[in-house]
Amino acid sequence: MDAPTYPPATAYAPPELLPFDISVRELPLAPLMAMPAVWAIVIKHVPGLQLATGSSMIKPHLNNMGLPDLLQFMGPAQPDVLDVIDAEIRALPAADRVVP
Repeated sequence: MDAPTYPPATAYAPPELLPFDISVRELPLAPLMAMPAVWAIVIKHVPGLQLATGSSMIKPHLNNMGLPDLLQFMGPAQPDVLDVIDAEIRALPAADRVVP
């Protein structure tokens, strides 16, 4: 059996990073912190988070801990705060919602 012969590619389109619906329920804290506009919205609604994420005990976990996880340790929060944050993030321009 002979191997098939494929014609050479005629054009190459490099992949591009597309924005997607960012949710604070699904992304860890580190990617959220890497997007300044998104992080500003999160801090606006959860001001104590700036201090918590600067803690030497929390820093090693920023890539695997999400906002809902950390909110459990920060005391009572508004029940719909995650929905409000997600809605404001969706209102940002697409260029501000690209995960690095």
